[in-house]
Amino acid sequence: LLGAVREILGAGTLFANAPLLLGESLSFLELTVVPDYGGFLILLLPPGGFIVLGLLLALKALIDDKAVKPQPVDDSHQHTEYAFTLNTHKADRAKED
Repeated sequence: LLGAVREILGAGTLFANAPLLLGESLSFLELTVVPDYGGFLILLLPPGGFIVLGLLLALKALIDDKAVKPQPVDDSHQHTEYAFTLNTHKADRAKED
């Protein structure tokens, strides 16, 4: 994902020059996403990776903040009910003895 975003925003292509690495049989992978795009060189350079990574992490944090968070389940009444039942059974046994 990081590499794809960098290549699309940096050069306007996806899998540019893929045949040089993978052979001519896979030249169909080359895709020009934005034709006549001048490019954004900083995104193609190593610092661009850190910039895009920071933007992706910020986007994820934003999405996580907007997501509906489940409410914690309050099961304290179940523990009280169990303790009450346990004490009732102990009291019943004491009466039988």
